[in-house]
Amino acid sequence: MTPSSLPLAAARRRAAGVTLIELMVVLSVMAILMAVATPDLISTSVMQRSKSRSEELQAALRLARSEAVKRNAQVTVCASANGTDCNAEDWANGWIVLAGTTVVQHWPASRQAIGITEASGLTSLNFTGSGTAGQSATFVLCSTSTPQWAGYQISQALAGSSRLSRRTGSCEAETPSS
Repeated sequence: MTPSSLPLAAARRRAAGVTLIELMVVLSVMAILMAVATPDLISTSVMQRSKSRSEELQAALRLARSEAVKRNAQVTVCASANGTDCNAEDWANGWIVLAGTTVVQHWPASRQAIGITEASGLTSLNFTGSGTAGQSATFVLCSTSTPQWAGYQISQALAGSSRLSRRTGSCEAETPSS
Protein backbone atom coordinates (compact mmCIF):
# COMPACT_ATOMS: atom_id res chain seq x y z
CA MET A 1 0.00 0.00 0.00
CA THR A 2 1.19 3.43 -0.73
CA PRO A 3 1.16 6.13 1.93
CA SER A 4 -1.46 8.11 -0.01
CA SER A 5 -3.96 5.20 0.00
CA LEU A 6 -3.84 4.63 3.79
CA PRO A 7 -6.26 7.44 4.75
CA LEU A 8 -8.69 6.27 2.05
CA ALA A 9 -8.60 2.67 3.31
CA ALA A 10 -9.16 3.80 6.91
CA ALA A 11 -12.10 5.97 5.82
CA ARG A 12 -13.67 3.03 3.98
CA ARG A 13 -13.34 0.82 7.07
CA ARG A 14 -15.02 3.47 9.27
CA ALA A 15 -17.87 4.03 6.77
CA ALA A 16 -18.58 0.32 6.35
CA GLY A 17 -21.51 0.35 8.84
CA VAL A 18 -22.36 -0.48 12.41
CA THR A 19 -20.97 -3.32 14.41
CA LEU A 20 -23.09 -6.17 15.67
CA ILE A 21 -22.67 -4.95 19.25
CA GLU A 22 -23.94 -1.47 18.34
CA LEU A 23 -26.94 -2.98 16.60
CA MET A 24 -27.77 -5.19 19.61
CA VAL A 25 -27.55 -2.21 21.98
CA VAL A 26 -29.95 -0.17 19.83
CA LEU A 27 -32.41 -3.08 19.56
CA SER A 28 -32.27 -3.68 23.31
CA VAL A 29 -32.99 -0.03 24.08
CA MET A 30 -35.90 -0.03 21.60
CA ALA A 31 -37.34 -3.20 23.16
CA ILE A 32 -37.21 -1.67 26.63
CA LEU A 33 -38.89 1.53 25.42
CA MET A 34 -41.64 -0.49 23.67
CA ALA A 35 -42.27 -2.57 26.79
CA VAL A 36 -42.68 0.59 28.85
CA ALA A 37 -44.88 2.42 26.31
CA THR A 38 -47.24 -0.39 25.23
CA PRO A 39 -49.47 -0.51 28.34
CA ASP A 40 -49.93 3.27 28.17
CA LEU A 41 -50.85 3.05 24.50
CA ILE A 42 -53.42 0.33 25.20
CA SER A 43 -54.89 2.30 28.07
CA THR A 44 -55.11 5.44 25.95
CA SER A 45 -56.76 3.54 23.11
CA VAL A 46 -59.35 1.94 25.42
CA MET A 47 -60.18 5.26 27.06
CA GLN A 48 -60.48 7.00 23.70
CA ARG A 49 -62.93 4.37 22.41
CA SER A 50 -64.99 4.70 25.60
CA LYS A 51 -64.99 8.48 25.35
CA SER A 52 -65.95 8.42 21.69
CA ARG A 53 -68.91 6.12 22.36
CA SER A 54 -69.92 8.29 25.34
CA GLU A 55 -69.92 11.37 23.14
CA GLU A 56 -72.12 9.56 20.61
CA LEU A 57 -74.70 8.70 23.27
CA GLN A 58 -74.62 12.23 24.64
CA ALA A 59 -75.13 13.55 21.08
CA ALA A 60 -78.21 11.33 20.78
CA LEU A 61 -79.62 12.71 24.03
CA ARG A 62 -79.02 16.28 22.85
CA LEU A 63 -80.53 15.55 19.45
CA ALA A 64 -83.64 14.06 21.06
CA ARG A 65 -84.09 17.12 23.26
CA SER A 66 -83.57 19.47 20.32
CA GLU A 67 -86.02 17.55 18.13
CA ALA A 68 -88.61 17.51 20.92
CA VAL A 69 -88.44 21.30 21.23
CA LYS A 70 -88.39 21.80 17.45
CA ARG A 71 -91.43 19.54 16.91
CA ASN A 72 -93.10 20.52 20.20
CA ALA A 73 -93.75 16.81 20.69
CA GLN A 74 -92.37 13.87 22.62
CA VAL A 75 -89.16 12.39 21.23
CA THR A 76 -87.61 9.19 22.54
CA VAL A 77 -84.06 7.88 22.75
CA CYS A 78 -84.10 4.12 23.16
CA ALA A 79 -81.94 1.03 22.95
CA SER A 80 -82.40 -0.58 19.54
CA ALA A 81 -80.73 -3.60 18.01
CA ASN A 82 -82.31 -3.24 14.56
CA GLY A 83 -82.30 0.55 14.16
CA THR A 84 -86.03 0.81 13.49
CA ASP A 85 -87.76 0.38 16.84
CA CYS A 86 -87.13 0.20 20.58
CA ASN A 87 -86.46 -3.51 20.83
CA ALA A 88 -83.24 -3.92 22.81
CA GLU A 89 -82.58 -4.35 26.50
CA ASP A 90 -78.92 -3.38 26.17
CA TRP A 91 -77.76 0.07 25.07
CA ALA A 92 -74.54 -1.52 23.77
CA ASN A 93 -76.63 -2.98 20.90
CA GLY A 94 -77.15 0.53 19.57
CA TRP A 95 -79.83 3.17 19.97
CA ILE A 96 -82.17 5.40 18.01
CA VAL A 97 -83.81 8.79 18.34
CA LEU A 98 -87.50 8.32 17.58
CA ALA A 99 -90.08 11.07 16.91
CA GLY A 100 -93.43 9.27 16.89
CA THR A 101 -92.74 6.39 14.52
CA THR A 102 -90.06 8.24 12.54
CA VAL A 103 -86.44 7.32 13.18
CA VAL A 104 -84.56 10.61 13.34
CA GLN A 105 -81.14 8.97 13.68
CA HIS A 106 -79.69 5.54 14.39
CA TRP A 107 -76.43 4.65 16.15
CA PRO A 108 -75.54 0.98 15.53
CA ALA A 109 -73.72 -1.25 17.98
CA SER A 110 -70.06 -0.42 18.34
CA ARG A 111 -67.45 -2.83 17.01
CA GLN A 112 -65.44 -1.99 20.13
CA ALA A 113 -66.01 -3.84 23.39
CA ILE A 114 -67.84 -1.00 25.16
CA GLY A 115 -70.52 -1.89 27.69
CA ILE A 116 -73.30 0.61 28.37
CA THR A 117 -75.55 0.40 31.41
CA GLU A 118 -78.19 2.74 32.73
CA ALA A 119 -78.24 2.84 36.53
CA SER A 120 -81.97 2.22 36.95
CA GLY A 121 -82.32 -0.18 34.01
CA LEU A 122 -84.00 2.24 31.58
CA THR A 123 -84.10 1.16 27.95
CA SER A 124 -85.72 4.39 26.74
CA LEU A 125 -85.81 8.04 27.72
CA ASN A 126 -88.47 10.54 26.60
CA PHE A 127 -88.13 14.28 26.08
CA THR A 128 -91.17 16.55 26.09
CA GLY A 129 -91.88 19.43 23.73
CA SER A 130 -90.52 21.81 26.35
CA GLY A 131 -87.15 20.00 26.30
CA THR A 132 -87.41 18.33 29.69
CA ALA A 133 -86.60 14.68 30.23
CA GLY A 134 -89.30 12.29 31.43
CA GLN A 135 -86.91 11.18 34.15
CA SER A 136 -83.27 11.55 35.07
CA ALA A 137 -80.84 8.89 33.95
CA THR A 138 -77.23 7.91 34.53
CA PHE A 139 -75.40 6.00 31.80
CA VAL A 140 -72.08 4.29 32.51
CA LEU A 141 -69.84 3.38 29.57
CA CYS A 142 -66.91 1.05 30.18
CA SER A 143 -64.61 -1.17 28.18
CA THR A 144 -65.68 -4.79 28.58
CA SER A 145 -62.21 -5.99 27.59
CA THR A 146 -60.42 -4.00 30.30
CA PRO A 147 -62.89 -3.22 33.10
CA GLN A 148 -60.12 -2.37 35.55
CA TRP A 149 -59.85 1.05 33.86
CA ALA A 150 -62.33 3.80 34.59
CA GLY A 151 -64.91 4.66 31.96
CA TYR A 152 -67.25 7.55 31.37
CA GLN A 153 -70.59 8.56 32.81
CA ILE A 154 -73.42 10.60 31.30
CA SER A 155 -75.81 12.22 33.75
CA GLN A 156 -79.13 13.23 32.19
CA ALA A 157 -81.01 15.81 34.28
CA LEU A 158 -84.78 16.25 34.39
CA ALA A 159 -84.33 19.78 33.06
CA GLY A 160 -82.99 18.22 29.84
CA SER A 161 -79.28 18.92 30.05
CA SER A 162 -76.70 16.14 30.06
CA ARG A 163 -73.18 16.06 31.46
CA LEU A 164 -70.34 13.78 30.41
CA SER A 165 -67.67 13.03 33.00
CA ARG A 166 -64.82 10.60 33.48
CA ARG A 167 -65.42 8.02 36.18
CA THR A 168 -62.99 7.42 38.99
CA GLY A 169 -62.10 3.90 40.00
CA SER A 170 -62.70 0.84 37.88
CA CYS A 171 -65.71 -0.34 35.91
CA GLU A 172 -65.55 -3.92 37.17
CA ALA A 173 -68.85 -3.63 39.09
CA GLU A 174 -70.76 -2.30 36.04
CA THR A 175 -69.27 -4.54 33.38
CA PRO A 176 -71.41 -7.55 32.50
CA SER A 177 -69.48 -10.79 32.36
CA SER A 178 -69.11 -12.25 28.89
